[in-house]
Amino acid sequence: MTTPLTTERMLLRRFSDTDRDWLAELHGDPAVMRYIDDRLFPAVWGRGYATEGARALVRRAFTELGLRTFYAQWPTYIEGAEHGDVEYALSRQAWQASYQPSSRSRSSLMPK
Repeated sequence: MTTPLTTERMLLRRFSDTDRDWLAELHGDPAVMRYIDDRLFPAVWGRGYATEGARALVRRAFTELGLRTFYAQWPTYIEGAEHGDVEYALSRQAWQASYQPSSRSRSSLMPK
């Protein structure tokens, strides 16, 4: 069993059978399926939920799971991909260097 991940506004967990109805509604929304990468209801678009969730996932990967590099795959076509694979990667070292305490406020990416 995977431990749920909490943020200030969200609880991220595995789907369960009780989620079936709202997942069907979500996947039945043409706007959601057009922009399938986020998988959020349009009513909450633009409120920072995707960013908040991604930051929490990256933080867990580096601080709790001990990953050295975090990779992301893009499920839709990216212009120029015919010239080679597109890969997004963030190393723990680069992540830590980006959020040094020298800045005024520490990012929510860094452990508290």
